[in-house]
Amino acid sequence: MYASGELTVGTGFSMLMFTEILFRPLEQLTGQMEDFQLAGASIGRIDELRQTESVIGVQPVQTVEPVEPPNEPPSLSASGSSAGDL
Repeated sequence: MYASGELTVGTGFSMLMFTEILFRPLEQLTGQMEDFQLAGASIGRIDELRQTESVIGVQPVQTVEPVEPPNEPPSLSASGSSAGDL
C-alpha cells in the first residue's frame, strides 16, 4: 500500500497509534481481572486458615503476687559498698 501511494507514513503511524490507544484499556482491564482472581484466591486461603482449629492448648494464666518495694533504696559509694559499712 505504501509503494502504490495509497498509504503514507503518517497514515500508517496514525493507524498504529489508534490501535494502541484502543487496546491499552483492554490490557488494563485484563490486569485488573487477574488482580481480582488473585484476591479471590487469597480470600479463600485466609478463610480456610480462619476455620482451622488450633492444636496449641490454652495454658492457664499464672498470677504473681506483687512485691512491695523497699522504702529507701540503698545508697552506694564509689567502691560499691553501702555508706553504713564505712
